[in-house]
Amino acid sequence: MMCEASKELGIHRMRTKYLDVAHDNMAYVKQRHHTNKRTRRMIRRQLDLLGKILKELRRLDRENPCAGIFSDKQLAEIETITKIYRQQHKHHESGNAKESIPNRIVSVNKPYIRPIVRGKEVKKVEFGAKCNNIQVDGLSFIEKLSFNAFNEGTRLVHCVKLAEKLFGEKITKLAGDCSYSGNANRSFCSEQNIVTSFSQKGRKRENTSTVSMVKKELARVRATAMEGSFGTQKEHYGLKRISGRIKKTEILIIFFGIHTANAVQLARRIAKKTAAVKLDFSSPETIAGYYMQDLRGLDKEHLILVLLDNKCCRIRDCIISVGTVNASLVNPREIFMEALKYGASSIILLHNHPSGDETPSRNDILVTKRVAEAGEIMGIHLLDHIIIGDNKYTSLKEKEYM
Repeated sequence: MMCEASKELGIHRMRTKYLDVAHDNMAYVKQRHHTNKRTRRMIRRQLDLLGKILKELRRLDRENPCAGIFSDKQLAEIETITKIYRQQHKHHESGNAKESIPNRIVSVNKPYIRPIVRGKEVKKVEFGAKCNNIQVDGLSFIEKLSFNAFNEGTRLVHCVKLAEKLFGEKITKLAGDCSYSGNANRSFCSEQNIVTSFSQKGRKRENTSTVSMVKKELARVRATAMEGSFGTQKEHYGLKRISGRIKKTEILIIFFGIHTANAVQLARRIAKKTAAVKLDFSSPETIAGYYMQDLRGLDKEHLILVLLDNKCCRIRDCIISVGTVNASLVNPREIFMEALKYGASSIILLHNHPSGDETPSRNDILVTKRVAEAGEIMGIHLLDHIIIGDNKYTSLKEKEYM
């Protein structure tokens, strides 16, 4: 930038000893071991060089106001680099390498981004927007979105008030991770008679009450459905790596990513409700139509078990196993343990093929025969095994594989 400005104005570029600093920096990088003294000296030289260049750029702009040697974008970059220089210079002068820098700028092109310390094993520090969501009946809503780090544990009261405002009903049950389980939040939930998933403090006591069962179910739903939906938003709706170039664009991408996921969820529910009118557990077509939206498009094989009573009415359905891209890991024992637990007289199996091809594999046929044989011995009949593809299905009973 300084070279271009000097060339445009027809003046000699100021000597900065840039090449000397660059040469010393390369020698420093190639060294295997770095002493603190050498490191501080190298940082000092780089900061002095940067300060000298910034001073010269400001002088050129001040002495040639009508020349327009810098564009608006370049002036903004100079301003950002100046702020970074001041932050790093102050940090270096303090002599404490572990001292935190308030409002630290980590990107010249995106000066609004701040480092967010998460404490994860893989990624201890992340960069980008921090979003505090609430989830009601599987739908996510943004409670707070900020590029600055904030403690989400202090937002629980705001989350409850937002949920009550959106749906017009008092919140009676709440699930959240350990960051929300502070004493202030526990007191608030107790005052509002809200049952939470937070683990009990103090000495553990045997408790088989209804409240204890509700707490366990809340914890299970949080760990499976809620965390799973957040993962889906990251992987499939563009929230894992935001590609926006400016702050407003990034906020819009996050907003549309979350609410597109909500729209897909609502579309699946509408399709399932429509299919439920025609649902007949003696018809593979209606069964496949009912579960089609739940299974198609998943990136791993999911095996669903449908439990039926002696009148062929559904007791419940559940996911027995989640496999890999091309295989679901299942053991007949797990299937019949669930069937015996709920007193089922017959069962139906469904699983998806992420490839979209509904053709049964050799392993699908072998597993079906094993489950059918075990069911005959136990008196719990396997009525069908349906494979879901991309808006297509295959019934192993219709194909006479069982």
